[in-house]
Amino acid sequence: MSMEKHAEAGYLPTITAPTAMDSKRQSQNGGHKMVVMVIAASTIIQVITLIGVGWYTSNLLTKVGQGHQSHADLQTATAHSRPGINVYNVKFEEKGDIIPERIEVDVEKRIETVYGNKHHGLDQFVAIQDFKKGIMSFIVPRTKTCYVKTISTALTTEPEALKTQLDQLQNQTWPETTRATEIMVASAPVTDRSVLPAKMAELCKGLPVYWLTPASTSTRRKRQTVEVSICIRYPSTHELTQISPA
Repeated sequence: MSMEKHAEAGYLPTITAPTAMDSKRQSQNGGHKMVVMVIAASTIIQVITLIGVGWYTSNLLTKVGQGHQSHADLQTATAHSRPGINVYNVKFEEKGDIIPERIEVDVEKRIETVYGNKHHGLDQFVAIQDFKKGIMSFIVPRTKTCYVKTISTALTTEPEALKTQLDQLQNQTWPETTRATEIMVASAPVTDRSVLPAKMAELCKGLPVYWLTPASTSTRRKRQTVEVSICIRYPSTHELTQISPA
């Protein structure tokens, strides 16, 4: 029996050719489904991205808070990808050892970022000197604390001059230099965090931030236990900052 006769006998459903209207509806439905699928896929990607970024940020700040932040993590957290930032991996001698350090110089924004390694009684830190604001801020993972102080103009080298010096000293090991020591105390919490550069504000999120002021003469004489000790090195000067109890 032919297929037509089977259909007439009720064995097979009767198949009719689609009309132009049916084709249009199917096309519209297919288009709508495609749009929905694209929107859904885009939403899923955005959610996954946000979860990933959130996890990384949370993990990074947790490491800072626990005092286990690695030197590489801190560099990654404060790294900039835009042009204009000059990066220098420098080395200097200290007590017979060769110590590596990383310095980033942004001449346009007049910002210097120093990544200091833990060694010889000095803490690991990241410090940002903002010459436009006239302040230096730094984070010390060991103490889970951030600090802000006025830039010591006599002990620093401004970005333009520093870039010139570092360009000339590439691949050279700096000789050991006498340190100029500042003894400071944490005088008060920072209530307005807008004073912090954006990257330092990100690193210090959830951590206490204190203003540093020069210690009194009596505190200097007592030479109390040093809570924090960092050293920012330039080719010609080494600025040692020590924080003593108030």
